[in-house]
Amino acid sequence: MSTEDTPKTKAFVCPICEKSFTLQGNLDKHSIIHTGEKPYSCLICSKSFSLQGNLKKHIVIHTGEKPYTCPICGKAYSQQGNMKKHIAIHTGVKPYSCEECGKCFTLRGNLKKHMSVHLSQKPFSCEVCGKEFSHQGNLNKHITIHSSCSDKINGLLNDDSKTDITHLFPITEAE
Repeated sequence: MSTEDTPKTKAFVCPICEKSFTLQGNLDKHSIIHTGEKPYSCLICSKSFSLQGNLKKHIVIHTGEKPYTCPICGKAYSQQGNMKKHIAIHTGVKPYSCEECGKCFTLRGNLKKHMSVHLSQKPFSCEVCGKEFSHQGNLNKHITIHSSCSDKINGLLNDDSKTDITHLFPITEAE
């Protein structure tokens, strides 16, 4: 049996997150992620990274290179991990399920976003009417209601004929 066939023991364990490594050098490289130190900086945008490999993955954003292509639909990605996440959309596999309602998600991040619904977290509020939302996207959709109303009103007010718009704002008298 050759050394290539022998399974390697991951004897070097991170004392902080318990991730294990076969080589001490790999544990040493990993440990920097827990210190907050980011010694590797992008020369183009100055974004910093704790691992050199993450800087290398980042740089392709600036080159426009997208070497990873979805074999199903042909969509191209700059990072292999993003392509793998995308492929899950085609397979229909939804491994992340909500413990509260059972709804399943393809991506962990989508489950995390969904959880705010159950936790009653609504950190996004409309500056016009104060209505609160759990997701930025829902607030963005809501805001269009105000802009479309104000556009119509402004259109009427700016009309050269000075159209009477009092009928748009009915006044009810108390009985």
